[in-house]
Amino acid sequence: MKQNLIKIFIINLLIIFIGQNYLSQSKKDLRLKIEAANQLFIEKKYEIAKDLWLEIAQNQKNNSNINYKTGITLLESSNSKLKSLKYLKIAIKKVSKSYSPFDNSIITAPIDVFYYIAKAFHYNNKQDSAVKYLNQFISIAPKKHYLKKDAEKLIQQCENYSLVNRNENIHKITNDLNLLNSDFDEMNPLVSLDGNTIIFCSNRLRGPKVVSNEKIFDMATGKHYLDLYISYKNISNNEWSVPKLMSISKTKTNEVGIGQSQDLNKIFFSDLNNDSKNIRPIKFSRKQQEFYSNRDFTDFTGFNISSIHISNNDSFMIFSSNKSGGYGGEDLWFSEKKEDNRWSKPVNMGPTINSSYDEISPFLHADGITLFYSSNNEKSIGGHDIFVSQKDKDNTWPNAENLGIPINTVFDEKYFSTSIDGTIGYYESNNE
Repeated sequence: MKQNLIKIFIINLLIIFIGQNYLSQSKKDLRLKIEAANQLFIEKKYEIAKDLWLEIAQNQKNNSNINYKTGITLLESSNSKLKSLKYLKIAIKKVSKSYSPFDNSIITAPIDVFYYIAKAFHYNNKQDSAVKYLNQFISIAPKKHYLKKDAEKLIQQCENYSLVNRNENIHKITNDLNLLNSDFDEMNPLVSLDGNTIIFCSNRLRGPKVVSNEKIFDMATGKHYLDLYISYKNISNNEWSVPKLMSISKTKTNEVGIGQSQDLNKIFFSDLNNDSKNIRPIKFSRKQQEFYSNRDFTDFTGFNISSIHISNNDSFMIFSSNKSGGYGGEDLWFSEKKEDNRWSKPVNMGPTINSSYDEISPFLHADGITLFYSSNNEKSIGGHDIFVSQKDKDNTWPNAENLGIPINTVFDEKYFSTSIDGTIGYYESNNE
């Protein structure tokens, strides 16, 4: 009997020892995961950190700091903004004014959480709750808090939501482009005048018979690099062809379409990298050459151009740039082609179009007087909204109007264009 008791005692000791080692290793693994996720959080590499934070939050369900960082990561990542609310609701249960983002032992969230949960409510179209938490944040945050101006702007956007035109009876959102979309990102559509050709960029997995991108990722985003694709509509059945990878796309850089000349005669694109002068080089490719090759766009070298549109038989250009001398952020500028075939000195489009925020992705309709563009200004209902202005007879642009709901949402809407008759519109939206 004594011998048996000793065996049982030894076995129990082994179970305790193994259990303690397992718990110790589990705690070490969790600590290493938190350190890695926090480093990615500090570097704002949210897409890469997303899955890691979700795994950590699953094991730290009541830790306000973990849920706070998980919530922000989801807010700043694609296709996950709505899910952020679940985690931020936990984060606000324990809040402290004493906070360091570098201290992983903290279990409370900072007061910033009230701003971010308001943002999550805004994305979920719960504007009253968003305003409630924004006011709470403003009341307790220091006067010079870096988020205070953003909070005031978000309150205005929440109020705008009930003020903009609701045009559901006029504008119908269709699924005609579903074949072109995927589980990856599709953006910046460039459409021909007849509406039968579309060029867009996507970070999807490439198809067969081309160089694979399956194991190639952009370290800044954790996603595949953005490629350019082209698709044609079959006019007999109104169906789009399977998008084809354009030959000007490379495997280890982004190719992002940023604009076009009239009827896609030229497309302009960028790899999103700035040169030594902090200017982002732009290239263009011609339809006449089947978009096979490209050249550098060398006009306006002093302007950092982020989007561009050329219309009126390639004689009138509008582009966006953060060039100094504007109204702040990205402004829209225009230039006209002179008799010697050179472009005139760019002119800012003025305060009826531009604001202290960003105005981007211009599109001038074939009528030459109807301008569409996107802006995240104080008239937006959230993110970038699409605005329209029609030039007066005296050649001036009146104040632009928000296109309203359902085209605009609390998410981003960009690169709007229309058919010649104005009955069909195309645009990009990250609406979830």
